[in-house]
Amino acid sequence: MNCWNCPEGRGAILPLAMALCFAACSVETPQYNGDLNAFKGAGADSREGDSPGPQDAGTTDLVLGESFDAAGSWGMKYIVGLKSVVQPFGETQSNSITVGLVKLERHGKFPGWNMKVCDVRPDEVFGNKSVIPQAFIKSLAPRVDPGPVLTVERVGAEFRVGPITDLWGVTGLADPQHDPIPTSKDDPRIYDQDGDGQPGVSVKIEGLLAGEAYVAQRTIDRFTGVVESPNRIVGQTRAVVDKNIIGGSKPALANPVPSKPDPNPDFNKFELVRLPASIGDCETLLKQESAVFQMKFGREK
Repeated sequence: MNCWNCPEGRGAILPLAMALCFAACSVETPQYNGDLNAFKGAGADSREGDSPGPQDAGTTDLVLGESFDAAGSWGMKYIVGLKSVVQPFGETQSNSITVGLVKLERHGKFPGWNMKVCDVRPDEVFGNKSVIPQAFIKSLAPRVDPGPVLTVERVGAEFRVGPITDLWGVTGLADPQHDPIPTSKDDPRIYDQDGDGQPGVSVKIEGLLAGEAYVAQRTIDRFTGVVESPNRIVGQTRAVVDKNIIGGSKPALANPVPSKPDPNPDFNKFELVRLPASIGDCETLLKQESAVFQMKFGREK
């Protein structure tokens, strides 16, 4: 069974696969308030259930420019930041960068959003690095928001995706957005999603604590930004995460690590760039990543 295809999971990978894996946490990233003068305080939470589309929530003050056709192929890169407390070392920065291919596909009049995750890169924390295998990433179904993600296709318009709910190693939740995530590997709702014989999803740790942590978790992602040009959209990343460590190959890897949101907007942002026809797969996008994306994310130089 693959829960990325289950109705409750709209599938994909979580933008938070942090080193040392944070147990039983529930965190929310702060609002983007960086250099985007046109983007200030647009309500990222207004699209719950059947609530209005993006142009109905806080966009009337935006100054709109030229019209354009948003449909097509785009590359997306985003970062989510946390601060974790690792004893006896103290507080440290822990970010995760995700890169993917996006199709803005028209559903009727307005475009929706469909993302295939290509790579997830958690930061190294105190000599320990989480590794998300490409075999696992390639197995994931696309993340989908049927939209509308834009209701005005003009420069300066607001762009909004989400909430997108993803589950790792969990199935059978009556309410995928709100039910508690199981805490025991023996819970029947836990399953071996990556097929390696271990419960939940196995996150490989390289470094001082080499081994694996077995994770069950949910993430609810939102992306809210502004159309900067017909070929570029930028804005904030928000994520709410509930994660439980349900086991590990070493006792230390099964221990909880407290964490909290990082308020730095540089660690909670996204960039969406229209792609040329020559970039149509993950391998090509990752090879040309530094040329495609203008923003620097986290510790990138």
